[in-house]
Amino acid sequence: VVYTGWIGKATEHCFVLVLPTGNSDPAVADEMCWAVPGLGNPGGFLHHDTVTLPCCCALGEEPVLPDTTDDLTFLRNIASVVVRDTATNSGGRVTIDTQRIYLAGHSNGCIASLAMAAHHSDMVAGVCCHAGKAVGDLPPKYDPTPIMTVHGMLDNTVPYEKEVEEGEGYASLSAVQTHAIFAEANGCLDRTETEYEELDQTYRILQSTNCTNGADVTLLTVPTAGHQPFKGVPVEWWEEEDVEVTQIDTTQMAWDFCSAHSLRSAPSLPQNVTVVPDNVTAMPDNVTAVPDTVTAVPDNVTAV
Repeated sequence: VVYTGWIGKATEHCFVLVLPTGNSDPAVADEMCWAVPGLGNPGGFLHHDTVTLPCCCALGEEPVLPDTTDDLTFLRNIASVVVRDTATNSGGRVTIDTQRIYLAGHSNGCIASLAMAAHHSDMVAGVCCHAGKAVGDLPPKYDPTPIMTVHGMLDNTVPYEKEVEEGEGYASLSAVQTHAIFAEANGCLDRTETEYEELDQTYRILQSTNCTNGADVTLLTVPTAGHQPFKGVPVEWWEEEDVEVTQIDTTQMAWDFCSAHSLRSAPSLPQNVTVVPDNVTAMPDNVTAVPDTVTAVPDNVTAV
């Protein structure tokens, strides 16, 4: 996770950074992953006539159903445990402002962050993530949540454009469609797109503003970036031929976006919760909710 820049930002801006591990049990999924719901009912809020499969875990050729691991509840439980235990573990030097809990992630982590915003909007003050898309519908209880995504147009892992598997009835939304879904759900009235050039690199910012609850939606597009649109990350061998190293600090821009928002009221986070949901038996055994070392930072720090 060092390549994302979030550890450095936590040190620089003095916030608590929690780095949970996804499913790592080979009996559950072939590779480490987060399992999030797809869209099983065509014609829902996503306004298309196909379905999206659950993402992003598989065992053999079969997708892992999100109910198997209940990862979204797992992530909410982590937030509850960290809020509860941080003050104790730091000797009272650190407390967390529960109205400023943010979700960030890369790729599958970004997809999971967007799913958390959809299904746990009462807890998520904002999402600022990289190289991910919405894959499921927004439930009726969704409350407008600020969303920022960063995406490279040359991403060959989570493609920027929409994908459709012919004959399979499966669709993957584009980065712009993901933006539009949240902008509509957030009741945004204004939309602007501006192109910038910085450090000899061009990028675009699509902004939907004047939204309910101030829940703006932003898409930062880097035309020459691939699947890792983070500052200074070398281009991998599996990237597209024309991919260039990202020069702009997209992680700082993401933090600037999220940190400008907070919930109107504190979420309900029970004190007696455990990390693993009660109905889940197959979970990784190497996950801790609170880092072993907590440095002293000011009271009422934010969490991401």
